[in-house]
Amino acid sequence: MMSIDEIKSKSVFLWGCRANYFSGIRPGDQKSKSLPEYTRLKEIALLYFQSNLQEEFSHYLMEGQYLVQLWTAHFILEYGTPDKELTKACLKEIENYSQIERLPEVATQERDWLNQYYLKNRLKG
Repeated sequence: MMSIDEIKSKSVFLWGCRANYFSGIRPGDQKSKSLPEYTRLKEIALLYFQSNLQEEFSHYLMEGQYLVQLWTAHFILEYGTPDKELTKACLKEIENYSQIERLPEVATQERDWLNQYYLKNRLKG
């Protein structure tokens, strides 16, 4: 695995999101989690989190192509430790995609993911 500095300088997360976009690998699709392409992006996100760079990683929420912001939101919620404000921003991003008409398969996956997220978090609290 590369260092966090190498990952940032080479935009590895962005390129990985782009490759997944064209391969049809989506962050809300449960089948994606078993794929090496998913695992690679997850490992990058975890490296950011372990390096205490979650806030820097969250800047990917502003990226508008290749579902980068959607991948970012998923990884922060699933593997990060977001505060209430960041949690709200990530959920808003996912909710926006759950209603996107031009990507109906992604919208369905995101609705399913949100239902599971809210159910799981309701049971925790």
